[in-house]
Amino acid sequence: MPRGWIRATLVAASLMVAPWTTTCGGSPTATQPPDNKEPETVGRVIVSPDADTIFTGGAQQFSATVEDVDGNHLTGTSVTWSSSNPDVATVDATGLGTGVSEGEVTIVATSQGVSGQTALTVARMEEDNLSAGAVGACGLTTTGQAYCWGDNSWGQLGNGRNDPSNVPVAVSGGLTFQEIGAGHDHTCGLTNAGQVYCWGDNSQGQLGNGTNDPSDVPVAVSGGLKFQWISAGDSHTCGLTVSGRAYCWGNNWDGKLGNGGNDPSDVPVAVSGGLSFQWISAGLDHTCAITRTGQAYCWGWNGWGQLGSGGLDSAVPVPVSGGLSFQRISAGWTHTCALTNSGQAYCWGGEFPDRGELGNGTTEPSAVPVAVSGGLSFQDISAGLDHTCALTSSGQAHCWGSNYYGTLGNGTDDPLSDVPVAVSGGLTFERITAAADHDCALTGAGQVYCWGSNSDGQLGTGTNDASNVPVAVSGGLTFR
Repeated sequence: MPRGWIRATLVAASLMVAPWTTTCGGSPTATQPPDNKEPETVGRVIVSPDADTIFTGGAQQFSATVEDVDGNHLTGTSVTWSSSNPDVATVDATGLGTGVSEGEVTIVATSQGVSGQTALTVARMEEDNLSAGAVGACGLTTTGQAYCWGDNSWGQLGNGRNDPSNVPVAVSGGLTFQEIGAGHDHTCGLTNAGQVYCWGDNSQGQLGNGTNDPSDVPVAVSGGLKFQWISAGDSHTCGLTVSGRAYCWGNNWDGKLGNGGNDPSDVPVAVSGGLSFQWISAGLDHTCAITRTGQAYCWGWNGWGQLGSGGLDSAVPVPVSGGLSFQRISAGWTHTCALTNSGQAYCWGGEFPDRGELGNGTTEPSAVPVAVSGGLSFQDISAGLDHTCALTSSGQAHCWGSNYYGTLGNGTDDPLSDVPVAVSGGLTFERITAAADHDCALTGAGQVYCWGSNSDGQLGTGTNDASNVPVAVSGGLTFR
């Protein structure tokens, strides 16, 4: 073969090498072809949701839709996220916003210099740091340590034992909690990381750990969900995730888990309807919650009108009648009470037609909300077995309904009051919780006082003597 023909062939081959190759020592080396396509121009960035409210410690996932100048959706375009005030809320690279402190911020998404934004309000989460169960109570110290007192038949005090205690005992495990909820024979606590632990009776799966075995120490609720709120009922438990979605577990008689069925569950199941709530309360055989817009919904047994819907039992959330807007709600045994944004108390239900637990000046039950008499403005309310207690805006405690065992705390042996009566002692409180036959309240200085029945030491005074006026819980602990 002629040498010149070989050279010509090599030259021709070299001309066939793609223009994006380079040669090294005479050999072509492939490189990535350049992207000669002009980048599409961003015309608008839309951030969703348009506006939202979360609690401190809560989270909201934001998303950004990027459009070109003609309104066409662009895919694969990078977006950066920022918060107008990271001290109020932060946002990460994926658009997940997290509440830090109370306030309002603007969440901004930017692509190619074009920005879209949405408003985010961060509200302070109401910490339920004192809770009375059927015949006991639990509270959180200033460091988040849980202490409980009273009946301990099922290990609901969480101290690794089953004997009652008439003084506060520390819950085992060294966990710290931001919220605690005492049910009938079980208790649950919510850690700062949003993990729920429960202890006590588990015959209906109310501990949520995938078994029906009782535990006298805290066990983690299954499912890996992150919660911002919990409430323990008679034999079921409910909680709200950081996005406001409701989950319940345990006994499901009459549909009180709200998932559309009647089968019990020993792990959390989502409440039907896809509603987002800011408050939830588990009662005896029903559950109630308030949406972020103040609408009250209830589900479960409605034998005495405790759902407030004027209808029948419901295994899914049904709206409470009357069109009222509420800020908080409390599900008792067979009645429910709630506070409007102005502090007006309304109650409905009532199994006991001779107790006056609705506080409206009668002893008749009601299937729809009725206003509590007296014109008082309240900041906190709690529905118990057959009585109710609330705190005025100045911290004065008032109770109404049955007064057996001195549960109204007004120093009398009157059997009942169908209107609010002031609790004796002149104390002012920040939180109040009503149970079966006793109540407890927390002062601003961190002292807990209880009154009513004390058969199992549920007043926490070191004795088993009942009291119809507030008495201080023993131990010298400071609760928050």
